[in-house]
Amino acid sequence: MNMAAIFTPIPLDLLLSNTVDLEDIPGLYKEAGRLVREILGPMSLRHAMRKTTVSHTTISSMANGDRPGMEKVVDFGRGMKADVNALLRAFDYPEIKISQPAQVSEDRATYNVNPITRELIRETIDIAAQTGEVTQEEADEIRAILERRRREAMGE
Repeated sequence: MNMAAIFTPIPLDLLLSNTVDLEDIPGLYKEAGRLVREILGPMSLRHAMRKTTVSHTTISSMANGDRPGMEKVVDFGRGMKADVNALLRAFDYPEIKISQPAQVSEDRATYNVNPITRELIRETIDIAAQTGEVTQEEADEIRAILERRRREAMGE
């Protein structure tokens, strides 16, 4: 973390002036803010909030160059399907290892389970697809495997 950028004092004459240029104020993550605005494009903050689970006020602050917690940066990047590590670098956080999309394997598919567990599995797959942990195609493939295995187990 760049501690100097956080603790650099703002000169008194700059604070007292009526015309403050954001470029003159140390400690703001201006490049990160530009990157967030670029990722958002014309999307509304509330729409981005629904995609990312990060509040619209936090997204707005990020777009203005304010540094949120690391987890908010990761949530925003994943929800927007952006380069999470580029965002982390821009906000002066260490990079993280990004997990690869789930690989579908019939050997690992759950199939002979009670209806409540089956419904929980379906909901989990839906959530994983919505959050980008798996693609919609992968989620559909998992559902098809589960249904095929259920039918085999029931003798259908």
